[in-house]
Amino acid sequence: MENSKNMLVEAQQNPTTSPLVVWLNGGPGCSSLSGLFQENGPFQVNPDGTTLIENMYSWNKIANVLYLESPRDVGFSYGTPANIVHTDNLTRDDNAEAIMGFVQRFPYYAGRDFYITGESYGGVYVPTLSQKVVELITSNNLNLTFKGFAVGNGILSNSRQVDSYVDLSYYRGIIGKQQFDYIKSCCPYQLVPAQICNYTSTYLTFDYTNGFYVPKNSTDPNFIACANTIAAIGQDNMWESEIYADVYNFIQSCYVTSEGFKDGLKDYMKVEKVRSLLSKFTDSPIVSDGYSSFIDQGAKINTKSTDPFAGYRCYSNDAMIKYLNTPEVKKAINIQTTSPAWNITWVDCADEGFFKYLRQYPEMDGVFKSLLNWQNGLKILVYNGDTDSVCNYLGDQWFVEDLKLPYVTDRKNWHFSYQPGMLNEVAGSYQGFSMLNTSSFIDLVTIKGSGHMVPTDRPGQSLQMITNFIMGTRDYNMPPNVNMNQAPLKDQYKTTQPMYTRKELDKVYNLPGLTFPITFENYAGYLKASPGNYMHYWMVTSQTSPGSDPLFLWLTGGPGCSGLGALLTELGPFRPNPDNRTLSENVFSWNKFANILFLESPRGVGFSFQNMTENNDTIWDDDRSANDAYLALKDFFSVYTEFQQRPFYIIGESYGGVYVPMLTSLLIQKIQSGDIQNVNLVGMAVGNGELNSIIGSNSLLSDMYYHGYLGTGEWSMLAQCCNTTYQLLPFCPFDQRYYVSSDGSAYPKDPNDACDNLIADKINNVWTEDMLLYSDVYNQNQDCYQQTSYLLGSVRSAKTRQKVVEHTRKFIKQQKDASVTNYVDAYRYNNDNYNPISTDPLGGFPCFGTDAAADYLNQPEVRKALHVPDFLSKTTWGFCNLVDDVNYNYVRQYNDTGIFFDRILQSQHPMKILIYNGDTDYACNFMGDQWFVEGIASKWGLATTIPYNAWIFRNQIAGYAKQFASEHVKINLVTVKGAGHMVPMDRPGPAMQLMSNFFNDRDFNSSVTYSTANTPLKEQYRIQEMLTNITITQKTSAYRKAKAIIRQSEGEEAASRVKRETRPDPPRPPPGSKEADRVTALPGFSYIIGLLKHLSIKLRHHLFYG
Repeated sequence: MENSKNMLVEAQQNPTTSPLVVWLNGGPGCSSLSGLFQENGPFQVNPDGTTLIENMYSWNKIANVLYLESPRDVGFSYGTPANIVHTDNLTRDDNAEAIMGFVQRFPYYAGRDFYITGESYGGVYVPTLSQKVVELITSNNLNLTFKGFAVGNGILSNSRQVDSYVDLSYYRGIIGKQQFDYIKSCCPYQLVPAQICNYTSTYLTFDYTNGFYVPKNSTDPNFIACANTIAAIGQDNMWESEIYADVYNFIQSCYVTSEGFKDGLKDYMKVEKVRSLLSKFTDSPIVSDGYSSFIDQGAKINTKSTDPFAGYRCYSNDAMIKYLNTPEVKKAINIQTTSPAWNITWVDCADEGFFKYLRQYPEMDGVFKSLLNWQNGLKILVYNGDTDSVCNYLGDQWFVEDLKLPYVTDRKNWHFSYQPGMLNEVAGSYQGFSMLNTSSFIDLVTIKGSGHMVPTDRPGQSLQMITNFIMGTRDYNMPPNVNMNQAPLKDQYKTTQPMYTRKELDKVYNLPGLTFPITFENYAGYLKASPGNYMHYWMVTSQTSPGSDPLFLWLTGGPGCSGLGALLTELGPFRPNPDNRTLSENVFSWNKFANILFLESPRGVGFSFQNMTENNDTIWDDDRSANDAYLALKDFFSVYTEFQQRPFYIIGESYGGVYVPMLTSLLIQKIQSGDIQNVNLVGMAVGNGELNSIIGSNSLLSDMYYHGYLGTGEWSMLAQCCNTTYQLLPFCPFDQRYYVSSDGSAYPKDPNDACDNLIADKINNVWTEDMLLYSDVYNQNQDCYQQTSYLLGSVRSAKTRQKVVEHTRKFIKQQKDASVTNYVDAYRYNNDNYNPISTDPLGGFPCFGTDAAADYLNQPEVRKALHVPDFLSKTTWGFCNLVDDVNYNYVRQYNDTGIFFDRILQSQHPMKILIYNGDTDYACNFMGDQWFVEGIASKWGLATTIPYNAWIFRNQIAGYAKQFASEHVKINLVTVKGAGHMVPMDRPGPAMQLMSNFFNDRDFNSSVTYSTANTPLKEQYRIQEMLTNITITQKTSAYRKAKAIIRQSEGEEAASRVKRETRPDPPRPPPGSKEADRVTALPGFSYIIGLLKHLSIKLRHHLFYG
């Protein structure tokens, strides 16, 4: 006898006509209440484990959702006999009986449109249950109108998951090229064009009891080595890394445990008392007219995790467990004190030592084919977050493609907008597969930047996707027509949201808008380059030991982008606030360990200028840029003599991949020739650099395929164009069919050749309007929901560049109007578990930081403080000089910087080199830089001194590193997990650790020794911040979380679950009814709802619904 628990949440709109949707979490052995309280249900649990907040993107906005705790022995479900072995078929049958019982109890759902959904091992649960439902409907034993099913990040094919993860491990930077080449050599047959090798059938055996593959027995040592390697890379290493990385979301890191989210709450509570007093002075004009809008942007940086939801994924599981185990909640969801379920300690997933499960469907091909042929026709949605490792998108893509449906549409991007009038960001891709003999179809959808639990990681995109699926539009760009107004908070939960926030002539004595006291110096002014060229700089001295710490020069790329942009948005000590007038603190600033010279180069960039009377040169190119930068450095060292003989580095990013090696090579030449003296050049570093545009373009094709932007059809077409016998398409010399022009665009060598055109077109694909205007080529996982124009950066094609600029000008007024209002409004949002601005953990800073920096630097008082002359008053500072002069006219002379690396190595000048890459960048992808460095190492016979391996920030994998060395040179090759083009912005903590350890010759795993605590705000800004909070917010979830966590720390932790004894069969539950099952008061509810909610314990399988 089984007694399973269910919860039903009725639709918030039209519950009597909206479809019925069943949700099943996977495992096997995980409770679907996790889906309700962590993913797509109408509420979520605060860190206290006692209060609930609203999920604005709940799926019950469009449907009645029934959550089944299945199979029995999961969650509150129970039954006898004890210690049974669960199977896929038993679970299927139990779930089917539960649905039949549900319709009997709630007959008004009879005949209703019906869908089955789920995730993870739901890839088995959902299709097998669908097969059973089809059988019951066909035999007239179930009165529901079955329309289709949806599987999210499902385990549809165990073999394809392992086979695909071998490839993904390389393309995500987890393994190096040498290991990848070895694995490919293990393929037992000639690789097909799309390079899908079925390793598992040859080398591995599936264990049906635990779902893992084990190597087959053999006496052949080569076979054994291949089998062990494939099992390790395709499966074992992933799970072994779980303690240091989130295997369910490759880009997600929790640097502290759920307990760590209590830090700093005591100080908050003290300030809260001050706010309470200030709130009485509502007659203040600053309060009443809303004029005060100060926000400390620095305090918005999430130092504890890398999600955009204030660490929700890091604590939600523990909070949910505590909530569901409180007696008040058990009573509210109709668990009787006499029921065996009352003594169950609820956990999200059953203990594998107690819960036995036999997997019967390691491959779901047959089940899908059967369902596709059902005469009534079925809608099928297979959706995947593309950063999941456990059930990766590529394995599911291969599964769907191998079904060989007769009609396949082109793969397209789909878009999501947070609200009307904002930018439609690329949310992922979708492709349709249809039958001819039935109306059945499969939509294959990816969700960019999401992991295993899509409704948690990308809630808005998730709701839009499921709405379009149920509505049958097959166009996932349509926004859901649902009410997105936030439910009002109950009075007792309303509170204020905590939002804390040269020589003598060149010294900056007063920096406008500085909101916190500083202990370091700022210098700004001009350095002399070629006659008539004046290079503007801003130097910040070290916060630790300015008299002994090293000095480095920073060059931003483009070409044509300003070093000051990096100072204010990436690695400098200041970050502009959303008001565009004040500066907050970057606690991960690189001047914690170094003195930094930010140079605006070449001439015409930022505040750097050219006196046309002295110099009428109208050409911009690499040689001129390097020469001017060298002359500016020479001038700098003559003025700042204290930095002579100080360890000196040259660092840059993006097109700095050309600037930095060129300048380094030139400086070594000048040092050795005696042209410059007393310069102690010890190293250089390049972040996401354009080191070789040919290699970068070749690797981009693979990068796009392995991130879901190219479909298998396009991949196969590219394979047919490969002019070599290489088995591995990624290493195909595509450049035999295209060339890179001086503007950086790819052009076919033969304009009449279809392959040449195809390759060039796909390489240029990331620079299309769609990718530039509605996505972020610099970080494939970054979305800005409140933008009205593109972010920043150089644009390769002149044609596209002009369109982008026109688009920007068209919206410039809207953007300026929205720069404060929209973002301030967004910060008023009461649910911290959702970030309506963006998908970053930085309070949306990547979305407005560049505009805020520009507005800040264009203030007359700021320009004066930075010693910008008055005759430049009509020159507007811009992050990048795109069209007017520099970028548009720039001549790229060196598609390959290998010549400069050769010169550096030939010089035998002692050097240490760091090539680091954020792994989510398309503009300068990590794979191309990796191939380039491997090529340099191979050419010069550099030994591998540190093998490719993970490096750690705090307690999480931060990326992967490898070192090559010779007598005079060390080259470090490093990736930064989850970061895009601008690593110090996207992953500030790991970036600071990486660079400080590089400077100090420490292992990259060594923890940072610098404080990352926020400096207290100046008094006037603390008061403004408090007044702002009173003006724009009422009590919100941050305060509730604070109080709740403190209460939790004073109470007792929930007891750990223990194995239950075998007991006599429990009594059957009493007959239920709709009224008896109604939940009238759910503990901890913090907002007012109008939806109906019913919970019950059902017949036989008492599935929990509500």
